[in-house]
Amino acid sequence: MKQLLIACSILLFAGFGCTKPAVPAIQNANAYKNTEFGFAFDYDGSKYEAVPSIAREQKMYGLDADLFASLRDNSRGNPFNIMNLYAKKGMTAGDYIRAVEASGPNNKVKSQTEVTKGKIRMMEVVSSTDSGTDKYHYLFDRNGTTIVLSISIQEEETVAPMLATIRGL
Repeated sequence: MKQLLIACSILLFAGFGCTKPAVPAIQNANAYKNTEFGFAFDYDGSKYEAVPSIAREQKMYGLDADLFASLRDNSRGNPFNIMNLYAKKGMTAGDYIRAVEASGPNNKVKSQTEVTKGKIRMMEVVSSTDSGTDKYHYLFDRNGTTIVLSISIQEEETVAPMLATIRGL
């Protein structure tokens, strides 16, 4: 009995170090809702602003895409884009990965992992860049259209609380 108690205690205490750090809660929550593509996420409205794109037809790694919105950080003086939101009908993750790798000699996909952010299952694609810094992209399907959340370089921690709230409508 004593050995069982010791073994359970060891397992209990060892498990405490295995948890991921909590994503900070969003203060002054505003919701970005996109009824066209059927998803939403929360953001801190005192710092950030979701801006619809005026020039929606854009190139995304050489692919024609719909840049339908940007999320900007207004707390840094000048507005700074921290995430661009694209849509491409009929695009697969493989199409996207090939486009990233064809966009320049230093742009290589380092990893692709299925993850769940908030309540949506998506593909996390991490690529290298000309600057040598990793870039994060999150892809998910909405009725045959691939949505790409393209995170600005070194803004993963900034965007993490928002991605933790993403959900379908």
